[in-house]
Amino acid sequence: MKILNKCLIAGIAAIGLSGAILGTSAIAAPADSGYDGCPMNMGGPGPGNCYVDQDNRGYHMERWHHYRQQRQTALHDQLKLNADQEKAWKNYLAVVDANYNSWKPISRADIEKMTAPQRMQTMLDRMKEREGKMANQLAALKTFYNKLTPEQQKTFDNESLFNRGYHRGGGYGHRGGPGPR
Repeated sequence: MKILNKCLIAGIAAIGLSGAILGTSAIAAPADSGYDGCPMNMGGPGPGNCYVDQDNRGYHMERWHHYRQQRQTALHDQLKLNADQEKAWKNYLAVVDANYNSWKPISRADIEKMTAPQRMQTMLDRMKEREGKMANQLAALKTFYNKLTPEQQKTFDNESLFNRGYHRGGGYGHRGGPGPR
């Protein structure tokens, strides 16, 4: 539990710090510099980018939604759930999907209208809201996880999205750089 608390606090701090950096970097570069104020925007619009090109947002969000569905289906198939577990799985996915669907990016125009303290307050408010949603998702995860057999728990641990993306070379390596592609 202490490790989970430390990870949660570190994640929240990282989100807050990145929000503060994004808020100040959005106005730091001249308008004609070609810099769009988003350090995460590396090659185009899509989920995870700060300022999304509205023309392509739907396409990229649809691709991400399709990927999530594939991962959820694959995990469901690997777990081989019984009827009681199936109900807990559906409840868990309902919370996960509600959290995913509730995320809304802040438009660049709205950010540019804010003062630096307002931007930071907005980021802090969004972080607190996200923390509450994560707590609800954790409760749903614990309910589902406790219904699994030890073998299913091991499968869930090994095949969850976080482990696949970041600890098997699909995301960022231990030194902060991109992992093998």
